[in-house]
Amino acid sequence: RDLEIAKATGDTDAIKAAEQKVAQKQANMRAYVKETGRPRRYDREAIAGSPLPEGYKGWRAQFNSDIPLDNTVKMAHNEKTFTRATTIDDAENYARSLGLTVSYKGVDLDVANDMNEAVNYSIKRCPKITDNMKATGSGQAIHRMEKEALADWYYEDRKAILTSLGLTESEQRKRAQKWASKSVGRISGNTYAYANRGGIDVAKAFNGVFVNDKWGGDRQKFIDALENDVKKKYHPVGCNTIKSVFDHEMGHQIDYALGLRNNADMIALWQSLNATEIMDGLSRYGAKNIAEFIAEGYAEYLNNPVPREIARKIGAIIEAAL
Repeated sequence: RDLEIAKATGDTDAIKAAEQKVAQKQANMRAYVKETGRPRRYDREAIAGSPLPEGYKGWRAQFNSDIPLDNTVKMAHNEKTFTRATTIDDAENYARSLGLTVSYKGVDLDVANDMNEAVNYSIKRCPKITDNMKATGSGQAIHRMEKEALADWYYEDRKAILTSLGLTESEQRKRAQKWASKSVGRISGNTYAYANRGGIDVAKAFNGVFVNDKWGGDRQKFIDALENDVKKKYHPVGCNTIKSVFDHEMGHQIDYALGLRNNADMIALWQSLNATEIMDGLSRYGAKNIAEFIAEGYAEYLNNPVPREIARKIGAIIEAAL
């Protein structure tokens, strides 16, 4: 697209620079195809034709990195109506209305509302999320539900074998509980929130987006930590709110649903940047891997009033995939 724009303006220096950029991206793609053995989809690399706004000034007004994207392009939270719950019971009922298993036990009401807002928005934008996402709320509360379900499954599945080995019902139950606890694991104290997927069928009912009670139960502590993170460039500009954390986690769910980490444009963008460029232009956490790169970009795209270049590009790729 940059090359077509440069050709349209007749700027020879811009044309040369754009051609070099295209050549580098093509080289990156060839290397990726060679390394992974994946088939190359030229049809998905093609850029759909769309006329430039009238005149070069019109183009700059729409695409200059110092100017917010046009509202018809950028996803915005005000595209949907969200009414904040006044009780935890109401917040849980709202999540259930989205088809989710939920427990906000131990979670601050405002945090629960911010979670519901982010979850609602992304599900409406990408309904395919619900193929994987089945639950939300307190990570610890959902873990307890999952452990109980896994222990029951293990007990019923292994009952005949364990009985033949001479184990009593009590011993079998203890073994099942031990296995379930090990399978589910524990939430690290430093983890604000998380998204997950996969697992055996019984565990899939508990995939989703969750908050760590350590942070979700203390809204001000949560906000103070986020503001500090943004100051240190650990998270993107504009992502110092609780809602932005769950936009990030829903970014993972969109990635799971659409396979964004395997999207040719996303891979090319990721590979075109070095770690320093990502840390300076997006966040330190976004430089960890392509999955966090996508989620951090999505969070900034939704929460920074003027998203920076990397976030705008990630957002545009997501928009196209949607």
